[in-house]
Amino acid sequence: MAHRPVTLRDVARAAEVSINTVSRALNGKPDVSEETRERVLAVAKRLGYRPNRLAQGLRGKKVGTIGVVVADLANPFFVEVVKGIEEEAYRHGFTIMVTNTNEDPAKEQEVLSTLVEHQVAGLIITPSQKDDGFIQFLKARDVPFVLVARRFEHVTCHAVLNDDFTGAFAAVSYLVELGHRDILFINGPHYNWSAMQRLSGYHQALERGGLPYRPELVRSCEVTAEAAAAAMKDYLAAHPAPDAVFAFSDYMAIGVVRALREQGLRVPEDVSVMGYDGIEIGASLDPPLSTVEIAKHRIGVASTQVLIELIENPAARSEPRQLVLPPRVLKRESTKPRASATRAAQ
Repeated sequence: MAHRPVTLRDVARAAEVSINTVSRALNGKPDVSEETRERVLAVAKRLGYRPNRLAQGLRGKKVGTIGVVVADLANPFFVEVVKGIEEEAYRHGFTIMVTNTNEDPAKEQEVLSTLVEHQVAGLIITPSQKDDGFIQFLKARDVPFVLVARRFEHVTCHAVLNDDFTGAFAAVSYLVELGHRDILFINGPHYNWSAMQRLSGYHQALERGGLPYRPELVRSCEVTAEAAAAAMKDYLAAHPAPDAVFAFSDYMAIGVVRALREQGLRVPEDVSVMGYDGIEIGASLDPPLSTVEIAKHRIGVASTQVLIELIENPAARSEPRQLVLPPRVLKRESTKPRASATRAAQ
């Protein structure tokens, strides 16, 4: 287990002087006696004190570094979030170091350890959610961090989130209003915070629409287009085509559309498809994808603002707060009224 770094407080206690005196002695200030300076330097050397270059940089208005740990850079959602982080960080004089975990908790711990060793100012993390051990690792080292887009049910941390429940509720309510009754939900992994919230929104939208919750209409898989396509094909192998499909993400919705077409089904004439995230490519698909738009850039900006506050005001770290941003439904051509419902209305 890594040892806690030696601090100015440790040196001051051992040298029997104030922290301010230690700081001034180590920085060669003239108002410290030679005897005191030599004693402080000797104690610092004996304890293995290493100056915190980050803190020095902040005091001197030099550039610091923020570590950004995302789950999957192949997903355009995270690319847009990182753009917001980078722009806001640059505005405050920080650079960012971006790492990708591919949803692997072992790699997640590895990259976090590496970033901490490099003395980053703080961390913005989209956790894999398969292991929360890294939280205690960071807290023990007093490294400020903010979770983005995901959180843990049983652990309270600083976080900037999308209102996943409201987004899913609005999306499924819209599909119900279009007359759809068999609404397949291809969700993310069951341990994923957003997946849990969106499943709850899906469930309550059906209930409000007078439709029963049917477990066979919910499939969970990894958050990739390939996994979603496989889940869609697996469903069609055992069931008639649903009226509509609500996908956990736009990225997954792309896989759903591909799978439907490979089975000879048209979107939206045979099956309506709705995604989630509002990534730019969705508007350019054929047909353009209906979706729930998340304020991705704003999430990146807000998470950076929160982190910088934690870096500059350590006292704020003791009172975790969560910022939840509202999504909105974008109605496009991949969804249309259910054919039988349209005929009934006529």
